[in-house]
Amino acid sequence: FNIIQLFLVIVFIMNDSRLLKLNAMNVLYVYPRGNGEIVLGNFLGKLFAFTMITCISFVISTVINLVLYPKSFEFSYYFFYWTTLTLPALICFLGISYFVMRFIHHQGLSMLILFLVLGGGTWWGDDFLHGMLDPCARHVPNMFSDFIGHVNLGNYLFQRVFFILIGFAFLVLSIISYPRIPNHIQVYKKYLSITCVL
Repeated sequence: FNIIQLFLVIVFIMNDSRLLKLNAMNVLYVYPRGNGEIVLGNFLGKLFAFTMITCISFVISTVINLVLYPKSFEFSYYFFYWTTLTLPALICFLGISYFVMRFIHHQGLSMLILFLVLGGGTWWGDDFLHGMLDPCARHVPNMFSDFIGHVNLGNYLFQRVFFILIGFAFLVLSIISYPRIPNHIQVYKKYLSITCVL
């Protein structure tokens, strides 16, 4: 699901890049909100849309598991894997995609870079430093056991929090390159400070 989600995120973000092209109507796009609020609102809207897609896939999986394996079904695992596996990957994909789209300003080149960076990290990052660069955590142990619970939970959560912070850091960096004059001059220093902390 995370790999399918990767393709969907790139297509959705590249579709938004058409809205940022300069034309004669740009003088009418005056907002009282700052660039950070616009980017955050757009990000939360996409996050909500992908969460709805995830919920639909969870409902389908739940029905299949209830029909085929009713005695071994446990709903709490779905919530655990959504918060620790799917959501960090989604935040990472969205944050890096926003940054690349705002920094490159070319739809085809941005899509190529995103597929190379995010796809390359997903396919080849699992072998480097024990999966540290794999946003989908394909080879990081993340299975539950009936006897001992989750295997290696601390390292697994550390790896997932790493990708949440990376996603938010790139999202904040994308605010700086937003093609609109900011409401306050000092906002660049504030966003750079937040990025460095993340």
